[in-house]
Amino acid sequence: EDLEAQALSSGPEVRGANLAFDRAGDSLALARSEFLPDLMFQYRRRSDPMRGRTHDAVLGLSLPLWFWKPAAMVREARIEREMAQAELQAARVATRADVKAAWSKAQASRRLIEAYRTTLLPQAESSLKVAEAGYQADKTGFLDLLDAQRSLLSFKLEYYQYITEYEARAAELERVVGWGL
Repeated sequence: EDLEAQALSSGPEVRGANLAFDRAGDSLALARSEFLPDLMFQYRRRSDPMRGRTHDAVLGLSLPLWFWKPAAMVREARIEREMAQAELQAARVATRADVKAAWSKAQASRRLIEAYRTTLLPQAESSLKVAEAGYQADKTGFLDLLDAQRSLLSFKLEYYQYITEYEARAAELERVVGWGL
């Protein structure tokens, strides 16, 4: 739950969707401002040798006469904001699913590593010792010794494969969350 909350607040996909939603909101506000009149104020001070110093002030006002263009811009910006909101929601859902999937895969790999480390590898090592002792006492054959050694090496190989799989799952989880674990 903590990882999920962290991923929803600082995950790269969710952050990108949040920024897109904010940008769409700003575009909507900008499109709505097209309905407002434009005001212009200009002040000018001149020095003329004939007339002396003069001061001019101009106040300008432009009113929009055609409203269908700004209305279309507002409609488009509203639709873009709704689309950005849907993408944000989809990013949140996908991030939650990615966190849960990566977490469960990492935990499964961790459990397998623990099982190999505590159970399977010690049993294979003891089986190899028994086979060596039996071979030295001429109670078992050389093939039994080789089979025990092969089994131990196979279990070690699987153990290291599960370690690499765990690290890959942890890296995937870090990518989804957006920071190192």
